[in-house]
Amino acid sequence: MPTHQLVISHPKNCIGCLLCVLASVRISKSKIGLSDGFITVYPKGKEGFDISVDYASKNDFEEIVTICPRNCFKIDAVTIKK
Repeated sequence: MPTHQLVISHPKNCIGCLLCVLASVRISKSKIGLSDGFITVYPKGKEGFDISVDYASKNDFEEIVTICPRNCFKIDAVTIKK
């Protein structure tokens, strides 16, 4: 069965704006904040930022791809085998 998965396609482009985190919280229908979403962004010092996605949470990712100002994400189709 095909489904969609959010892929971090350009992690080096991340500027740490956290818009993707806020969008993930909104999609999760949680309270607005930076700790309840399925995306986290961690600073790596002078090396930029590290992005982590909990892929088991949701599949409505278009808002995240659209909101990212540096095009760090893309959506890929994935086939789940049972």
